[in-house]
Amino acid sequence: MRWLILFCGLACSAVSAQSTVALHLDTDIDASTGCGAHELQLTARGQDLRFEACQDQRWVALSGATLQLIADGGIDGSDRLVFGLPTNGVARVEVSSSSADGATLDRIDAAPLGTILGAAPPASVPALLPWAAFVLAFAVMIVARKRLFASALLLLVLPLQPDPLSATAQALFDPFNDVQDASGDLVRVAFLVEDGRLQVHVDLNNVEANGLPAESSVLLIGNSLTYAYDMPDMLQAIAAAAGKSLATTSVTLPGASLEDHFRQRTANSELSSGRHDVVILQQGPSSLPANQVYLRTWTERFAPLIRAGGARPALYMVWPDATRLEFFDDVRQSYSNAALAVDGMFIPAGEAWRAAWSVDPALPLYDNDDFHPSALGAYAAAMSIFCALYQQSPVNLPSRLVHEGSVIATIDPDHALAVQHAAWQAHRAFARQGR
Repeated sequence: MRWLILFCGLACSAVSAQSTVALHLDTDIDASTGCGAHELQLTARGQDLRFEACQDQRWVALSGATLQLIADGGIDGSDRLVFGLPTNGVARVEVSSSSADGATLDRIDAAPLGTILGAAPPASVPALLPWAAFVLAFAVMIVARKRLFASALLLLVLPLQPDPLSATAQALFDPFNDVQDASGDLVRVAFLVEDGRLQVHVDLNNVEANGLPAESSVLLIGNSLTYAYDMPDMLQAIAAAAGKSLATTSVTLPGASLEDHFRQRTANSELSSGRHDVVILQQGPSSLPANQVYLRTWTERFAPLIRAGGARPALYMVWPDATRLEFFDDVRQSYSNAALAVDGMFIPAGEAWRAAWSVDPALPLYDNDDFHPSALGAYAAAMSIFCALYQQSPVNLPSRLVHEGSVIATIDPDHALAVQHAAWQAHRAFARQGR
């Protein structure tokens, strides 16, 4: 049985919208970037895609290939890459992701898929080139403060044995967050025959890598609803488990409002340091009309200081106490409007609590005083902040959190998974990125 192996590789460390990114499709598993026999190339210049084949030691433009990237269009809010293959000569498509140095990041094995198309096997590898030109790959650059390599797809297209055509969509799944590089974290691959072509949908945790850089810093300004159960350390540990280097700094006082922090200048040195990417603001529930105005007013006072230090303002929505559950909507409105007033990020942690309760009303999110978060409630808030910062699902991140070598939280795994799903659900429904 003859195999056609298409290798897609990218060797760049940083790219802008006008940069040229070249991917090489290689039938002989030769990772070199030169023009060789049976080799194809996809070049991206900004939004312009150009497909070329190597003929007589030079690149010749091809046409007819299409590629679509749908941000947040995949399963559970992942990003989706869509491309098509002519049905002739394809038996199965096996998908993996790899870094620029060729190291495999993630793989979805197509072996359980079985034969999905039927045709006579090709006589030779060169005979496959007319349809191989339609095979697409994609490359995602992670633009970070330190240089990182991009992810690339490795598509292994195996020749077939004769078999009836299947028009039934088939899908293969892989857990979220089993790979630390979100842009290389495969989640689902689906196959569907449409109009004589094999449509392939590849869902990845975050193709766009549009959250914070892998090395970032956030400042949290608030009160005990921020520091209970060392929530900022939880956030840092969660980010580390997802392959991020996140520094968290807290300026908190018991019962403090934003006005208290502003007038006492508690955070001024941190705000002017230029070290932080995001500054997260929090005070009490602020659900009553007068308190909503109060929250917005002091958010607007903080915003110029935050932006002068090179950071983005964010509002961390909390929750009412257990005797006032009917005020959840008012709390969300208060924090959302304050974020909107400064074009800042909105983090719907309180809505993550509600989404979790919609699945399991017995989840113990409040502590004994029915106001402060329990360890699980703080974990849910940290997961919500993670979603907002990195724009990726937290599902399947650890329930046991380690910070600076010490275990800081051990959450029941079922409870942890429930609030992870809830945080992502609330993020997709309510969060706003701002600028």
